[in-house]
Amino acid sequence: MEIQIFGKDGCERCEQAKKKVGFLVEKWGVGAQVPVTFFDMDTVAGRAEGAFYDVVDIPTTLVLEGDDEAGRWNGAVPESDDLRRALRLTT
Repeated sequence: MEIQIFGKDGCERCEQAKKKVGFLVEKWGVGAQVPVTFFDMDTVAGRAEGAFYDVVDIPTTLVLEGDDEAGRWNGAVPESDDLRRALRLTT
């Protein structure tokens, strides 16, 4: 699994999404197994990756399992319980 966050530098909600997701994967002990990548939508590379995943709102957070989306949050910071379910972590 991997987590991709799409946003822009200077976007308050994007920063909240990065911090919250990073904190939670470390807290849950899966940081080494679940990489978190931020894509800046102000860059060509970020826009290209965002176009591939049909990102239109920021922040958008994706939980990917191979080629499949296990979770997606458009224009919002993921709730902890929802992110936990998408990662298939037990309580």
